[in-house]
Amino acid sequence: MSKKYEKKGDYDIGFSKPPKRTQWQKGQSGNPSGKKKKEESLRAKLMKVAGEEIVVKKNGQMVAMSNWEAALYTAFVKAQSGNPQFFRILAKELGQDQEVAAAPIALETSEADLEVLQTHADWVALLEQATAEAAEMDPPNPDICGGEDDGTS
Repeated sequence: MSKKYEKKGDYDIGFSKPPKRTQWQKGQSGNPSGKKKKEESLRAKLMKVAGEEIVVKKNGQMVAMSNWEAALYTAFVKAQSGNPQFFRILAKELGQDQEVAAAPIALETSEADLEVLQTHADWVALLEQATAEAAEMDPPNPDICGGEDDGTS
């Protein structure tokens, strides 16, 4: 059995060698309608939104962070403001016993702390003294300071 090939220019046409004009052109898909894409799951959408970056004001400065980080900061702020639901959630996630986490931390005061407090108390006393002296002073004379206009100008 002999195979017959048709010669078209410098290209043989035959079994497994279709004519050039019937072959797929470069960039042309064999399945133009394509496979139907799966709809994105809710979890995938949530992860996508959670990963998006936003700009928020933190400590007076604009900071870029993900939505997820911003939500965590919000949860901590609400827990710190006394919201028990957020406090329970964060304590659970951090693996802390709620009673232990809510217990106040014993703070030690150093000499430097006491000096700062004393300086602050001195400034407060000076401010109160200056306020009291200002209140004791007579109000300024309206004739001298340009008070009410009597219309004789």
